[in-house]
Amino acid sequence: MLKKGSLTRQAFVDAMTCSIRYAVFPLVVLLSSVTALAAEQGSNPPRIARPSGENSWAPTVANLKANAGDTGGLVGAQMSWQYYAYGASYAGPYLFIDKGVSVGAFDSYFNILAKPRSITFDYSPSVGGTWSPSILSLAPTIYNGIAINMVSGPPFTSVTIDPATNMVGFDSSRISFTADQIQVDWQNLAFTSSTIVRLDINQPRP
Repeated sequence: MLKKGSLTRQAFVDAMTCSIRYAVFPLVVLLSSVTALAAEQGSNPPRIARPSGENSWAPTVANLKANAGDTGGLVGAQMSWQYYAYGASYAGPYLFIDKGVSVGAFDSYFNILAKPRSITFDYSPSVGGTWSPSILSLAPTIYNGIAINMVSGPPFTSVTIDPATNMVGFDSSRISFTADQIQVDWQNLAFTSSTIVRLDINQPRP
């Protein structure tokens, strides 16, 4: 026979057990979710995009070693590009490190590729057209064109037009340079998606 009050104590114990069970259950679910999320992040780390033409990461040790072994070469150098038209700066400047790859793009007209001893303007993104005339935008050379600036690296000692260049009318009168800047002008010149302008820079003397 049950003693008086024993049922009440049992009911109280059952009620407490139920309360603890339902309080712990959400915590277990939460911990399981966090564990699953961490595992997913570990196998698929988030990707950080960089804006086109504005690559400001520091040169790697490998790049610096490559540059040290190629005196006057551009690999590992920090440079910038800036577009000029209609009497003033039009876009930029955008910093980049020469890593032998694409370093930027100007709208939908051309990509900029920096190699150890050359810079190429690849017009494959364009649909073709003719560069507009302009007043002088950056003395002494640019009316409608681009400047490449040396920020940290070897000085520019020579700039010549590579034979791969196929822009009709583009000749040595369209470029000028100093130790820290190359100017390129192409006002009134036509281009297609096959157009290439390549400048050989700091080429070793034979």
